[in-house]
Amino acid sequence: MLHKFIGFLLFLIISISGFWCIIFFTIIIPYWIFGYLKIYENEKNSYNKWSKFKPFR
Repeated sequence: MLHKFIGFLLFLIISISGFWCIIFFTIIIPYWIFGYLKIYENEKNSYNKWSKFKPFR
């Protein structure tokens, strides 16, 4: 019984983390790449708009 419960918990954790990974890859990464490309295309005009998306500069 305990072994089945632990397996169910592991399955639940893996499915939830996979769900969040899918959300991250489909929403956050393209948005971040798009913001980065906009910074390089038009540095001065979009500085204020995208300044909060520049953690690594």
